[in-house]
Amino acid sequence: MDRTTAPGNVNGRFVAEDLNTGRFPTELDVNTLNAWQDELINVIVDYGLVPDANDKRQISKAIARAIAGATGIYFGAGPDIGDSDNLNNYIKAGFYHQNSNAQAASGFNYPIAYAGMLEVFSDGRMVYQRYTTYNSPTKVFVRTRYTGSSDPVWLPWSSFWSSQNDGHGSGLDADTLDGKHGADYVLSSDFKSVLESAFNANDPVGTKKYVSSTASLASCWVICDGRTYVDSSGVTRTSPNLTDTFIIGSGGSVATTVGSFVGSNDAVVVSHSHSITDPGHNHTISSNSNSDALSGKVAVGGDPSEGVAPTTDSKVTGISVNTTGVSGVNKNIPASYVQIVVMKFRLYRFGD
Repeated sequence: MDRTTAPGNVNGRFVAEDLNTGRFPTELDVNTLNAWQDELINVIVDYGLVPDANDKRQISKAIARAIAGATGIYFGAGPDIGDSDNLNNYIKAGFYHQNSNAQAASGFNYPIAYAGMLEVFSDGRMVYQRYTTYNSPTKVFVRTRYTGSSDPVWLPWSSFWSSQNDGHGSGLDADTLDGKHGADYVLSSDFKSVLESAFNANDPVGTKKYVSSTASLASCWVICDGRTYVDSSGVTRTSPNLTDTFIIGSGGSVATTVGSFVGSNDAVVVSHSHSITDPGHNHTISSNSNSDALSGKVAVGGDPSEGVAPTTDSKVTGISVNTTGVSGVNKNIPASYVQIVVMKFRLYRFGD
């Protein structure tokens, strides 16, 4: 559109007749009138309106749509979204209504199967969709797509939260700390009882365990060395003396009673026999008389019948049984690693 060039214009402007100066008025020529008409019609058509001789507000409607669209592309009411429609196909600027939950459920690429309003914003390359549900609580979802790429892909729907749809189970993590909801934490008023329950669940009364130091041991534990202690009922008791003692499982032929002591620290010699080897020996007889080999007598005066029994020298056998080994006191113990045995004699109390 340009300023008028019709006869009688003054610097492209219309002027009225001036009888005093003899100036003629500017003519309303065809070109000027058609230019005005074309410009106005184009405004109406560009913003989605059909020229209507009976509608005297089409220019104002077009201006309103231009303001709403902000990009100069018509943003107005489109047709309702049909059954089984795919929202991926809605890329033209405008707003489109889905009236039915059932149709939303049968459709494709909805953020949620609820009736609602789809708003599409587009500049021809970037497409933005916003879907607002009708059902209470109202939910709002958005997603985008870049149509200028060779393979345009819709990004996933993102949710908006409000005072109507936040809270536990909503998917909103703003009420979490390191991924944990408030329900996962213990109230300060319950901390004592929860801590006590946790400690007592892991180690019930009567539990025995090995420790290398009692410096940080809770006061509900007692060393098993025969010392006395006062239980939770106020009764003075004595801990089992497990010093220099191994723990053995009950139920066998030896350890038959829980809490009893069996075995000995001192080595015990099992009943057994010894064998002796006698090397044997000989005796000698000192005599100048003839011996009677048959009778075993020594002849006197050359007459064997008058012989006498000889005597022999004494000899020892040479056999002895020697002692060996060491004392058996505290020798009935295998190689061991020394620890302190403690027993839990009452429930853990906060502050122990």
